[in-house]
Amino acid sequence: MIEKWNGFEIAEYQSKDFEAIAELFRDVYVKTYAQFDAKFLESERFRTILREYTLPDSQVWAAKNNAEIIGFVALQQNFIDQLYIHENFQSKGLGGFWVAQAKTIYPEFLELYTFAANVKAIAFYEKHGFEIIERGIAPDEKMPDVKMRWEAAN
Repeated sequence: MIEKWNGFEIAEYQSKDFEAIAELFRDVYVKTYAQFDAKFLESERFRTILREYTLPDSQVWAAKNNAEIIGFVALQQNFIDQLYIHENFQSKGLGGFWVAQAKTIYPEFLELYTFAANVKAIAFYEKHGFEIIERGIAPDEKMPDVKMRWEAAN
């Protein structure tokens, strides 16, 4: 099913979109974390993450603008696994839309990880009611990360 939201088409993941999503995933990640070791920024790494970890166990939706993938979200059992939006389409409400949808699907609580250096993402999630509940080190990148959680009000 394809629906329109704020001028964007939102649809469940289709295999024909794999390469476009992998490319978007990498591009946004590289712009956000350019300081990371080059081995973490290689294109094949993002294809592997999607193919082996994200797609098998997640509900994935993509947003398109004029048939071009501009963002995607992956949800897994009360967990926002991935949420990436092309920089030209950030701050237009799409991320907030997806967080609201995730809260509808998982109304008790949601969790996610993001890197501690990504203050923009942390502020975004805090704006949507998430709180940092744990600080740690990401197992692959060995960089500080935070675990964030949103809980429904009782």
